[in-house]
Amino acid sequence: MGTFIIRRLLWTALLLVFVTAITFLIFNVLPTADPALLRAGRNQTPENVAAIREQLNLDDPVYVRFFDYLSGLVLHFDFGQSVFNDTQVRPLIFEALPNTLMLVLGAAALWLLSGVVIGTISAVRRGTLLDRFAMTSALVAISAPVYWLGLVSLYLFSSDLGKFPVFPAAGTYDASVGVFTNITSLFCRGSCWPPRSRRSTRSCCARTSWRS
Repeated sequence: MGTFIIRRLLWTALLLVFVTAITFLIFNVLPTADPALLRAGRNQTPENVAAIREQLNLDDPVYVRFFDYLSGLVLHFDFGQSVFNDTQVRPLIFEALPNTLMLVLGAAALWLLSGVVIGTISAVRRGTLLDRFAMTSALVAISAPVYWLGLVSLYLFSSDLGKFPVFPAAGTYDASVGVFTNITSLFCRGSCWPPRSRRSTRSCCARTSWRS
């Protein structure tokens, strides 16, 4: 068992290196425009472009740049410098991480609940009309494009457009108040939704003991 786990972990590490190499090649070999020219902008000069190329190590071979990127990623957890935003990539990832986790955890809870319910129906009412309806609905939900499913969900369940207003209106997520404030606000009804500020959300959910 231990050998199997170690072998799987090694294959996972190799797969991550392979995916990283493919992504690195896509963004460093395939672009037709020179990143130094894009970074220099409209007021570019040969000296400015040369300084940017030296700063970004663009004159080094591709394999040298990939090795430097991989070593920085593994040893220092450094994702590199964003050419477009002129900042480190790691803070950008951590800035978007709470919103991403909210979406992932919400989707996981929804699909877990749906899977348990549909699986129970299929086991207890096997071959019945209810079983076929549940399996067909699950197949449609899995096969449907995500953007279409999101629009349909907003049309059905959002408080401003939905036929069955259960969840807050579209576009009311406020990243400035924190992910926990937004999660708690899902259960707040009344005039305080959508929250105009952190204070209005807390007044609506005064019974909560946490602070974002």
